Amino acid sequence: MKIFDEIELEIDEKRVLHLLGYKDRMPDEEILQDVKEEIINCKEYLKPVVYYKYFNISNFENDAVLLENNVSFEGKFIKEKLKNCNKIIVTVATLGEEVSEVINKAFSNGDYLKAMIVDNISTEAIGYTSKLFWNKIVENLKNTNMGITQTLSPGDTEWDLKEQAKIFKCMGDDFKEVKLNDSFLMIPSKTTAAVYGFGENIGVAKKEHICTECSMKHCAYRSDGKIPITIELNGVKEIIDVNKGENLLNVLQKNKIYINSPCSGNGTCGKCKVKVKKGISKETSLDFKHISKEELKMGYRLSCAINITEKVEIIINSTENNMEVMTEGNLEEIEINPFVSKIYCQMKKPDLSDQRDDLTRLADSCNIKNLKIKLSELKNLSNKLREWKFDCTAVIYNENFLSIEKNDTTQEFYGIAVDIGTTTIAAYLINLNDGKTM
Repeated sequence: MKIFDEIELEIDEKRVLHLLGYKDRMPDEEILQDVKEEIINCKEYLKPVVYYKYFNISNFENDAVLLENNVSFEGKFIKEKLKNCNKIIVTVATLGEEVSEVINKAFSNGDYLKAMIVDNISTEAIGYTSKLFWNKIVENLKNTNMGITQTLSPGDTEWDLKEQAKIFKCMGDDFKEVKLNDSFLMIPSKTTAAVYGFGENIGVAKKEHICTECSMKHCAYRSDGKIPITIELNGVKEIIDVNKGENLLNVLQKNKIYINSPCSGNGTCGKCKVKVKKGISKETSLDFKHISKEELKMGYRLSCAINITEKVEIIINSTENNMEVMTEGNLEEIEINPFVSKIYCQMKKPDLSDQRDDLTRLADSCNIKNLKIKLSELKNLSNKLREWKFDCTAVIYNENFLSIEKNDTTQEFYGIAVDIGTTTIAAYLINLNDGKTM
């Protein structure tokens, strides 16, 4: 059995809000802040991992797919999907047990909002994990003549949920990380099981999941129908088909219609206004916060607060296609004295006559009496020093150890200068040794 656990979760805040029921409006500021904070905290208790195995397909019999290990997947749906394949991969993706404990504890403490937020974040996370794994497989198939099907999961397609037991049979008796109960439900709960088929010249599925084939008709992510929206810009109308639930600001940006949105759709600047001619009429808390009563009556709404659930016709009064931003100016002579420093250290290796600990040895080399270091960095210090034969460069901030780098890197010393304007941020890469703008 193989394991894929190199997963850096990216949780889509808007999709979490969508799952929480905020499909065409934004929540109040308190709930929004709770969601933002939990998205940061969730990295501590979400442990995404995918377990997987490859098998050859031996034969197709009636409405069944027979594998080399004598497991037989049954049903017209699965046979039709795998008919041109000669190999499959069975997978079980999970977030681990800890997230269930967090949810149960929140419910026990009466913190139902947190429980719901964590539950929906983990739903988004397990979907992201499965998609990331599918993308990894697709990447490995590049420059070959092999193709791959979309995700095939028992229960969310026309494939019987009971077939889940056969996926677990493929994983083997020694697979203890996830359990399947008598109702064919998996423990931990935030787990999915799936099969992918491989075959020569079958092409790569355009999506890892196809909503039209899914039996979950009321899924919050369902997007099996396109919704036409009409955009009027400078008197010219254009109709764009979008997936149900897509955010209007994102739709505009994807179609290269750039309206003023300095906060990137986070709902804090109140400048991405559009005039809704038909369709969305209900105001959100963000609309009330940023738009005047007169403009609200005229139909103005924030595009970042609109998720498309019905036909919409909007008017855009201005775009930023011709915006000019000043990014250069006159720089006066200043003293280069950064708070961060780089110190090259060629330390004597420990021996019987010099038994200083590694941190003291480094601090003495930097000529800093009370060098402070985080536990996470201290754990790796000894291995790095020995690997680099005590020849390294220390990066220090106000007597706080930040990191070490191999050999002498004092000439590779850069910082970023940031100019925060009213609607624009300009950043410059600076050589901290001489102050030169790179």
